[in-house]
Amino acid sequence: MSIAPQLPQVRPLSANDADEAGDILYQAFSVVYDRRSFRPPFPSPEAGAWLVRAYLDLDPQGAVAAARGPRLDGLGFVHVRGAVASIGPVAARPGAPGGTGRAIMERLLALADEAGARTVRLFQDAFNPDSFALYAKLGFAAREAVAYAVVDRARAARNAPAAAAAPAGRIRQLKTRDLEAVLRLDKSLGGADRRVDFQLILQAGVAFGLVRGGDLTGFLFVREGAARVALAPGAAREPLDLLALVAHAAAEFPGRALSARVPAAPPELLRALLGLGFHVDHLGNLMVRGADVRSGTHLHAMFPESL
Repeated sequence: MSIAPQLPQVRPLSANDADEAGDILYQAFSVVYDRRSFRPPFPSPEAGAWLVRAYLDLDPQGAVAAARGPRLDGLGFVHVRGAVASIGPVAARPGAPGGTGRAIMERLLALADEAGARTVRLFQDAFNPDSFALYAKLGFAAREAVAYAVVDRARAARNAPAAAAAPAGRIRQLKTRDLEAVLRLDKSLGGADRRVDFQLILQAGVAFGLVRGGDLTGFLFVREGAARVALAPGAAREPLDLLALVAHAAAEFPGRALSARVPAAPPELLRALLGLGFHVDHLGNLMVRGADVRSGTHLHAMFPESL
């Protein structure tokens, strides 16, 4: 007589869990990324714990943990922004009992549904067939390929300035007073209300906008990290406008390495960024559950994920 495996209990993640949860993020992503010789997103357990604490501050109601006893088996986050929610990261401890990831995902989706989100987005690493299968079973569909693109210091400094003035219009640094215009453009292109995220990035980073005829036609937020400057999130009505913002940002950070999550479509944006010196580190899939309401051109967010 076989005994059914004990299902994990999914509960809210707390600040007391941060160190253990950070270690799970480090271990889980290291296993998957190291197997394919990619650099994992969490270089240490401390880096994972930093993200856990940051997301607990940002979205405390969207943080969950799975456990069958005193030790955590996994964790995950959902970020609800009006009618749109994003999920990530989600991780199970290596060797955790089967069903841990699914239990976490089902709870995160329930939280999104309870909050009224009609669209849920997440990034799935294209080299991880297990996670792709799980998300497909839960109703997600792959809507676009996304390149995690990076550029090293030398090429960023040499190639960026030439493209900075490509479109008609004026690029300027955005201030807090510009936030409402940014939010209107962002919601028209992506459907989400990202006020809390944009306010947070403006406190610790910078943002640039492209203005044409008195109207904001594109924006790009920039956040400096220890290793790279993250160009995210960004959006524009036209690919050339977003390209110009990327080139402008690169010129503002001469000699720094850059990173961005670049959709494969429209091809003009990725092709142009490759011409600027970016190269594709690895590929992912933007997976969507519900209606995909995006228009225009986007550089997808890295903090929080998937928006």
